[in-house]
Amino acid sequence: MIPLRALISAAGTALVATLLWAAPAGAQVGAPGPAALAPDGAARLGPLCRADTPNFRFWWTERSGRSVAIEGSDGNCRTVPPVVADLMSAAEPVRRRAVSAGFAPIVGDGPPATLRDVAFTRQLLRVPASVRVQALRQQRTDLRRAYLAGLNVRQFAVMTRGMSGAARRVFGRERTLGLRGRPRDFVGGDRRVDVVLDVAGATGYVRTGQTGLAVCRTRGDGGRRSFVASWLYLLMQPGDTSVRATLAHEAFHVVQCVMNTRGDAPQLLREGSAEWFSVLSEPASFPGAVGLDGAITAGNARAASFCNEFDPRNLAGLDVYSAWAVWEALDPATRRASLVPRLLRVYRRATGDGDGVIRRVGEARWSQALLTAARTVCGTLTSPSGRVTFAPQVRGFLGSRNQPAEVGRPATITLPPGGLVTVGAVWGRRAVGAASVSVGSPAVAPDVLAQQIVVSTALTPLTPGVRDGQAAVDIPAESLNEGYVPVTIANPSASSPVQVTVQVTTLPPAPPPA
Repeated sequence: MIPLRALISAAGTALVATLLWAAPAGAQVGAPGPAALAPDGAARLGPLCRADTPNFRFWWTERSGRSVAIEGSDGNCRTVPPVVADLMSAAEPVRRRAVSAGFAPIVGDGPPATLRDVAFTRQLLRVPASVRVQALRQQRTDLRRAYLAGLNVRQFAVMTRGMSGAARRVFGRERTLGLRGRPRDFVGGDRRVDVVLDVAGATGYVRTGQTGLAVCRTRGDGGRRSFVASWLYLLMQPGDTSVRATLAHEAFHVVQCVMNTRGDAPQLLREGSAEWFSVLSEPASFPGAVGLDGAITAGNARAASFCNEFDPRNLAGLDVYSAWAVWEALDPATRRASLVPRLLRVYRRATGDGDGVIRRVGEARWSQALLTAARTVCGTLTSPSGRVTFAPQVRGFLGSRNQPAEVGRPATITLPPGGLVTVGAVWGRRAVGAASVSVGSPAVAPDVLAQQIVVSTALTPLTPGVRDGQAAVDIPAESLNEGYVPVTIANPSASSPVQVTVQVTTLPPAPPPA
């Protein structure tokens, strides 16, 4: 029989290689932030400030230099800048929204690793309770806390059976402290999610065009993986009104990480569902600002991107992000989500691509959701659930990515499987007496195709019908002076491409009365 002291010492040596526990930092006001506890790259910002909510810790700098001080800072870390306070006010509701939608709570760290030296624990349980107390007390405090925190509730009850009430209370407090701590390779000092606010991209993790990033760390164990840690970076661009939505998007990547969804799970699901959650949590922030020159950003740009051309199998573009509209049509999550969490659980172990995701959803179900998204986002400039209203300027961008259909010059396009395309139907500003748009396809019956077309003027959505063997829609007289309508066509097939031809015809204005 190996002496208890040797057994505990051996277990402690194994533990200390991976577990070193830090006392939690619980400050609820701004304070200087020690760089040693900050996430990777945060120290590049300069002297750090930090402020905590119950489940998040925010890091920023108030010094100019290589980086830019955060907007509204006064050089005093205790005075939390308004932009930081706004994000702090958003963080906890985002976490609660994830829980209410049926997801795991967002946390920065996983629980401590369970001590796997089963033989040692069994040996310890064979000796009297008084010897167990003495053996545990001889251990270094951080190792003892780590060991106790690695026991689940039942194991801890068995370990402390027969001990005095005072000893049980002491070890119970030690176990609680161990659960609050985290290993040395984790960031920060407790299970809060660390959020680094970077103004100029000095961290190297965010930049223009990549305004948010979530880091996910997992641990492999015999073919299984478990959540270790996750933290966030946000780019704080002056005038950005969508940063709360970016926080929600990146926080959902933490949800995926906590759920152990594979990092190589299809991006159609990973990025599309993160945008879906952003709409769900921050509908007011999601659209973003419109520039003085009419330029659109954030969710407004995402809506235009979806309508112009959405191909769920295109991993090189923004299509996987634009998929949020289909996910919202599939899973409006008015109370609890159902489809999205189920699929994320599937991809804990499964791998695959966009085709696999669509097959799991069901091709008919996907196609119907695509049409719903097209009718709302491209037709009425709202999200499928009605949570978000996009800027009217979005309509001016629809059809800009593809060859337009003009009078006497039809446009032939290919609809990607499970996707859609928008074509601009143009008759110009010249006076016309009437204008109409027709859409035909050798592969789709005209009455079916008419149901797949979304056309709207600046005043109202239009309803296509069938004329001369094609889907067709007439432009109302009051909209003829617009000279243009976007025509969005959703592919009725989720598995095959479909070719369509769009053409515009006009009639001259009626002659003046004699």
